[in-house]
Amino acid sequence: MGQDPNQQSQYGRGYGGYTQPPRPSDTFDSQQYGQQQGSYQQSSYGQQQQQQSGTYQPPGSAARGTGAHDPTSTGLNGRTEALLSYVLGWFSGLIFFVIERKNRFVRFHAAQSFIFFGIVSVVYIVIRIAASTSDCPLSVVMQTVL
Repeated sequence: MGQDPNQQSQYGRGYGGYTQPPRPSDTFDSQQYGQQQGSYQQSSYGQQQQQQSGTYQPPGSAARGTGAHDPTSTGLNGRTEALLSYVLGWFSGLIFFVIERKNRFVRFHAAQSFIFFGIVSVVYIVIRIAASTSDCPLSVVMQTVL
């Protein structure tokens, strides 16, 4: 429609790479410019998709020691250390958090054990002190339960 019939067709020459858009001072058909710009955007989008289609692999330093089966400082299995960090409440969580330096999985569970059982212990002590110093119904319940 707006193309010169003496020019070679843009579809017959294959992929020509980047074509520089015409300068504003040049006279051109706006429909032709839109088609060129659209094809450039599509090819650019396709190239971006190809670059993003690969799977992401974090650097070795970021991925080291994050799993349960990765090496630990003590030589035990990571899952075993994580389980043992819950056995004695906040005390074992603190011990494994201090001892373990390599495995983030074990350190996470040790910190979780320390924080959870630490809060439970503090709440328990506060309730025991409150129950022993007053004659409220809570103290009667606490004395029968504990």
